Amino acid sequence: MQMTWGFAPPLMLEIAIRHHVFDFVDETAHTAEEIAKYADGSVRGWQAVLNGLVGFQFLKKAGDLYATTPESSTFLVTTKPSFCGGILRHVSNHLIAPWLQLDEIVRTGKPPGALNQAVHGETFFAEFVSDLFNISYPSARLLADHLALVKSEAPVKVLDIAAGSGVWGIALAQSSENVQVMAMDWPGVLPVTRQHAERFGVASRFHFLQGDLLEVDYPTDFDVAILGHILHSEGEERSRQLLKRMHTALKPGGTIAIAEFTPNADRTGPPHTLIFAVNMLVHSDHGNTYPFVEVASWLTDAGFVDAREIPCPGPAPLILATRR
Repeated sequence: MQMTWGFAPPLMLEIAIRHHVFDFVDETAHTAEEIAKYADGSVRGWQAVLNGLVGFQFLKKAGDLYATTPESSTFLVTTKPSFCGGILRHVSNHLIAPWLQLDEIVRTGKPPGALNQAVHGETFFAEFVSDLFNISYPSARLLADHLALVKSEAPVKVLDIAAGSGVWGIALAQSSENVQVMAMDWPGVLPVTRQHAERFGVASRFHFLQGDLLEVDYPTDFDVAILGHILHSEGEERSRQLLKRMHTALKPGGTIAIAEFTPNADRTGPPHTLIFAVNMLVHSDHGNTYPFVEVASWLTDAGFVDAREIPCPGPAPLILATRR
């Protein structure tokens, strides 16, 4: 029965985030009537949603007054740097409709539109990547600390593939003034990358390369190459090709860093990695989620050594390897 209503909480969260309800009740508690006026809706509608959010402990209620809980205050108030609710804003607009065609997708093995292709994905990701920034930023900072780039006195060249918001390159650039970032993505996405780099004051050390990740001519001699949540949309064949291209782009001793949802070796968990595999079925031609041992074997075949996993704050670990 819990699974029967599993669609409901993200939709209740999404509408509250869309109308900035958590922002409104974060510092001052308000009644359903006040919230309905603020959010331009009916008292009946908002009262039902607000009580539902109280039931899931995203809001607390004292008498007729609603306020944030510590968790929603931290992660669902849009003005805070820890805000992670942006992805929920895309649930009703982009994610649910294709899932409703799951029967046909399972029958054919093909999605209604593959988001890793420019014809469908460029506009989607230009709108979407900013909402992923805060989710990936803690892991990106951890990567910067792990690589200890601050200790390097020489220039550090970073290649950020399908850079999106630029979060990975930005975090590395913040860690050392010696970092120079080459951000690669589709032409429609790179303006968003540039905006974020400017917002964080590192745009002068960003360079941009536009095109398809398997077709552009990459420079060489990079110290670090980053694939932040890319392989799951590409499928095994394209992922293997991409890893070989990254091996060529890196200098000997350089590091490749891969962020991915990694199920266990026999694909029996964790649940979110298996759900995301179905999401890749729904949204890509060949995408999937891959156990660490599988990705590690691809890295070995591409010429990398010492593949290892690093736990991260968030839903996905980092996979690192060294260019031989």
